[in-house]
Amino acid sequence: MKKTTVSRICLVSLMILMFIFSNQKGETSSKVSNTIAEAMNIESDNKWVEPSVQPLMLGLNLRKYAHIIIYFFMGVSAYYALKESLGLRKRVLYSFTICYGYAVFDEIHQFFVPGRTSGIIDTFVDAVGFLIAIIICVILTLIWKKIRK
Repeated sequence: MKKTTVSRICLVSLMILMFIFSNQKGETSSKVSNTIAEAMNIESDNKWVEPSVQPLMLGLNLRKYAHIIIYFFMGVSAYYALKESLGLRKRVLYSFTICYGYAVFDEIHQFFVPGRTSGIIDTFVDAVGFLIAIIICVILTLIWKKIRK
């Protein structure tokens, strides 16, 4: 199977996974995040946050990190899903557009899910993940081209 085909399958799978998670009601999403934080024995040592609010903050932070990680893999998948013949600039532009477009779609979708919020700041958090991924992919592509010559 070709690298582009595998990458396209991964990209679509990640988009479906994000849609499923984003479709969870706010209360369900918070419970899942807090349960994962507890299972990982993550504790807050933030003295500035009131103890009763700390579990909520842990869940929110865990979700932000999860978004960064998922969008990192989405960035890698988008980059390699595009054919090399496009050229480096177009691959970067198209992979950025795919990932950021999906991040915006995800926020619009969350607006309609009970108990969920949406905001432009969340798309910037997502962008951290896929921008790091795309930059790493470009660096690896340039190194690989140099090695091949």
